[in-house]
Order: sequence, then C-alpha cells, then structure tokens
Amino acid sequence: MFVGMIIVVKPPSGASGGRAVLGGGITSSYSTNVIDYVTVQTTGNALDFGDLTVARWLVGAAASSTRAVFGGGYDDPIVMDYITIATTGNATDFGDRQAGHLTGGSQGSGGSETRGIFGGSKDVNIIDYITIASTGDATDFGNMTITNKDRSAGGDSTRLTFAGGNATNVIDYITIASTGNATDFGDLINMWGKQACGTQDNSTRVTYSGGYSNGASDEIEYVTTQTTGNATDFGDLSVAGYYVGGTSASDRGIAVSGWPRVTVIDYWDITSTGDAADFGDTPTSTYGHSGSSDQHGGLQ
Repeated sequence: MFVGMIIVVKPPSGASGGRAVLGGGITSSYSTNVIDYVTVQTTGNALDFGDLTVARWLVGAAASSTRAVFGGGYDDPIVMDYITIATTGNATDFGDRQAGHLTGGSQGSGGSETRGIFGGSKDVNIIDYITIASTGDATDFGNMTITNKDRSAGGDSTRLTFAGGNATNVIDYITIASTGNATDFGDLINMWGKQACGTQDNSTRVTYSGGYSNGASDEIEYVTTQTTGNATDFGDLSVAGYYVGGTSASDRGIAVSGWPRVTVIDYWDITSTGDAADFGDTPTSTYGHSGSSDQHGGLQ
C-alpha cells in the first residue's frame, strides 16, 4: 500500500515550453510507428522522437507531466506502450487494454496527472483506465452513453468529455478519479454529428477541431468543461480534415494533419476565439496521429 502525497507543480498560463508528442498514424499505404514531437509554445516543424513498439494508427494517448502512454489503435487495439516525454527514444511496453476492443475507429483518451482514460474504439462503449506512473493492464471504468466509433476526448484535471462519433453529436462526460458510466453533457453544433475530431484543452475549456460531417470539416468548437451544455463556435482550422491529431500545452492548442493527408500543424489560444494560425509541418503526410503533452488541461 502506498501512503504519501503527490505534489504537482503546475506551469503558469502561457508558460514557455511544453512538449507535445504525436504517436502513430497512417501514410498513403501503411501504418507507422513513428513518434514526433514539438514544443507547443514555439512554432516550427515537428521532430523525430522515436518509435512505438507496434506500428498503428488511431491510437489513444494519455499523459502525466513526465510520461505519455499510447493505447490501442487500428492495427492492434490491445497493446499499450509508454515514453518519458522529456527524453527522446523508443517506447516501452506498458501492458494491455481490456479485451473486447475492436479494430477500426479512433478512440477518445485523456486523463489527469495520475490516471489515463481510454474510451472505446470501433462500435464499443467500453471505458478503461490505467495508473500512468505504473505499468500493467487496464481496468474497467464503465461505459459511455452511446456505442460508437471515432469519438474525441478532452477535459480538465477532474472531468473528461467524450464528443461526437459516427453520425452523432452527443457529448458525455466522466469524473476521472471515480469509476462508473458516463453522463450526458450536451451536443456538438452539427445536429447530424461529427466524428474523428482533434481535441485540445486547458483548465477550463475543451476545443474540438476538424472532423468529418458530410465531408472534411475546418470547424473548431468548444465547451466549458465544468458546466454542461451544447458546444459553441470557436473559429476555423487553416485546412479542413478529419482523423486530426490534437493536444495542447498551457493555453495553446495544436491540431496536426488529418485526412486528406497534409503536413500542416495549426495552433490557437484556447482562452479566446478565432481562426487557427500556422505552426509548422509534420515530417511526412500522415493522418490518424494521437497526441498528448506534459502541460495539457488534465494537468492544470
């Protein structure tokens, strides 16, 4: 039994630094195991970090201030591996997700300093969780309110939202430190639904960027995490896309590539509203990344 106190030193809003890691994805012909990284408070092109243990796309990612865990994915829905964010190098095996996850469809993921959450994959509503600082297999958390694929997740240190999916606009949420089934939060703007968005978050807001709704979307919308209610328009990406990789550090969000395959990385200030600006590029035309950082909303 562990007895003690974990002290988390939070960066001030707008702090310099903040490393985002982007794992997996798919090119024109194959899944990739590549991990890239950027420093979120700067601008510039992504750099090589290392490799995942298994090449795959539509991976989930959850991170503490020191470690990122990549879970599941289209090519292997069970495997989890991890990296130390401040270093560079290849990932190490972490454990396995619960049985029952199917290949196909992106998953919602996020968490806090201590706990990582992974929700669903293809047409399942399973939510499972891990303790990020340890290694081992995931544990059952509960179920989402709907059974669907291509959901997107983001939140703060206590609450995680799951938004959209195939032909649905439903947003629901969980309390990260507990276990149990998700609760209805509200709806995304498009009544016909939107799937495969990127997500970015700070201590108060989640933005959902891009996605698919009768074609690739350039829309960014947001919710206030500790309330419930429908999403509000934020602005637009520079390039429409779905299966967008997304993460954030402090109050800056980034959106990475997407389908149709481009190398564009955009950024914006989560505390404001408005259109995204150019950040830089990824090394290759890849979509279906998963991203997290050492300063995302769950750590603030």
